[in-house]
Amino acid sequence: MKMSSSFFNFGKACILGLPFFLVSFRTQAAVLGDPVGSGQAFDIGVKTDTLNTASRNNGRGFGNFFSENFYILGAKKGDLANDDKNTGDSDIGNSATNKYIFGLTFNAEDLKKPKQIVSFNLAFNGIGIAVAPSDTFEVTIAGKSLLKRTAKTPITGPSNSFAVFQAFNLPVDSTNFRAGVNYDLSFILTEYDTPLSGGAGPRGATVNTAVGFNKVKVDAVPEPLTVFSSGLALGMGAFIKSKYARKHQKVAKIG
Repeated sequence: MKMSSSFFNFGKACILGLPFFLVSFRTQAAVLGDPVGSGQAFDIGVKTDTLNTASRNNGRGFGNFFSENFYILGAKKGDLANDDKNTGDSDIGNSATNKYIFGLTFNAEDLKKPKQIVSFNLAFNGIGIAVAPSDTFEVTIAGKSLLKRTAKTPITGPSNSFAVFQAFNLPVDSTNFRAGVNYDLSFILTEYDTPLSGGAGPRGATVNTAVGFNKVKVDAVPEPLTVFSSGLALGMGAFIKSKYARKHQKVAKIG
């Protein structure tokens, strides 16, 4: 059976319409408050800070990963090879935790959608030798872990095996939340100061890591059927508009 050009154009319009709705139907679901920092080393950086501009090689920095302001955990603004005084490591061999916590609430309408997407840009890098226990970064929402990364051996050299430079979009079931209730979205870096021989000891014997992140938001995503139907509607609209334009174009030529 020969497919008519009209049917083909309609199908094409529907397909082209879907990406638009996949983006536009992802709506702001949660109200995020200003983050509260705690610990020995947390800061706000700008793109020109040494921590951002220093090379990713050998775990010194973020290699210009950030083009805008970003939150820092586990360091201040210097590169990691020369930032020992501000690493956030414990001075007595125990763990030290640095964190930023965003308060957030959801509205009832967006919780009707099946998923919430937590998105952010993340850089996690370090310098030194990783031994157990090793520095760990984690993102949690309402006490549930969304993402966890640990510094692993080896972490020096041209490419750290654990280093992360990535934009994340992490799905969470809407059934985990209730409308109007306050929840915590936490970004947590736990650093250790265990010396190579084990036991308690002075800072500087092991890994020095830092985390940077920005563009934190929480969006609601609709049911797949809703997205498809909306793309279909957009396709139908584009198809009708195209047919109408061609019709009037022909009339203009005749007249």
